[in-house]
Amino acid sequence: MSKIICLGNIQQHDESFLYLKQLGRAFEELKHNPIFILNRRPPEINLRFQNLRILPRKSIEYVKLRKDKSLSVLLSESDIVFAFSYNDLALALYFKKKLKKRFKTLYVTLDWKPTRPMNKMYSKKSSMFVFQNEYDSLRISRKVKLDPKKGYVLYPSFTLDMLAQVPESESKLPVCEGKVKILVLGDFSLKNKPKDLINMISNLPSGILKKAIFIFNGISKDYLSDDLKEYSKFKNISEYCLFSDSPEDTVNLLKSCDLGIINSFTGMDSVKLVQFFMQHRKPVLAFANNCISEFLESPKFGIIIEFDDEDRFTIIMDDLVKNSELRNEQGGAWIPNIFREIFVY
Repeated sequence: MSKIICLGNIQQHDESFLYLKQLGRAFEELKHNPIFILNRRPPEINLRFQNLRILPRKSIEYVKLRKDKSLSVLLSESDIVFAFSYNDLALALYFKKKLKKRFKTLYVTLDWKPTRPMNKMYSKKSSMFVFQNEYDSLRISRKVKLDPKKGYVLYPSFTLDMLAQVPESESKLPVCEGKVKILVLGDFSLKNKPKDLINMISNLPSGILKKAIFIFNGISKDYLSDDLKEYSKFKNISEYCLFSDSPEDTVNLLKSCDLGIINSFTGMDSVKLVQFFMQHRKPVLAFANNCISEFLESPKFGIIIEFDDEDRFTIIMDDLVKNSELRNEQGGAWIPNIFREIFVY
């Protein structure tokens, strides 16, 4: 059985423990008992681990990285090392070189910012692939055959229960029979301008608008739903838009909608919402900056387009609104179990 070391202060990167629970479930399925090494010990960590029942208590060890010499001993016996920050990554690579060990190094990042990595420190010479964001990881993994002696980058695949506590209730929104229901979930803003999405919708051909209803469900940081209602009237698309701030409506809408739109793909909340749609077998369209062609049609992330690409937005909406088979095909793309793929490689 492989000896797994999880290096770093997990709480710092995952305060709600969503990622750690997912990690724990994956390890449990794979019959692995990793050792968690934290660079500081949060006072409530024992209680939280016991309550969550994530991993056996005996599998968790605390080591002060700069003071405890046993770290080198643990790493020298390890087969797989997880790093949760650049500092942890540098430490893992340092020991890998010093101990002349060929353990796999897995860098786990929660940084979904659509920017190119500026740090040139980690290159192919380090016998490890390091990507700062999902665009690079997808692009390079398609071109480079992954060597099990090299490292990998994991991205969180959440099983979300954020709406599980919201009771289902009868929606107060009008019934839209015969319409393709498009749910816009979360903050309404695009490029920090809440009205941009309504502008894009207003430019869609009438053939698309007449077959669809756009349902905005969420609270905007800068605009009330009443303001957006007035703006939709100004753009002459009010008959194709509905607005709701009620979380009770979200549960029903998520089950009954045909298509989802996430208006930003630049933060973890948006990533969770994208995966939330996909876990409910709903096709989802999201916006991001600096997209590359290899990333646009990834079944792991839905359909991603540039913020200002109105032509592509029109083409995609035309295809998904008019073609129910395509919607079912896109919605059936299940997020793979990333951990299983890694460990059975």
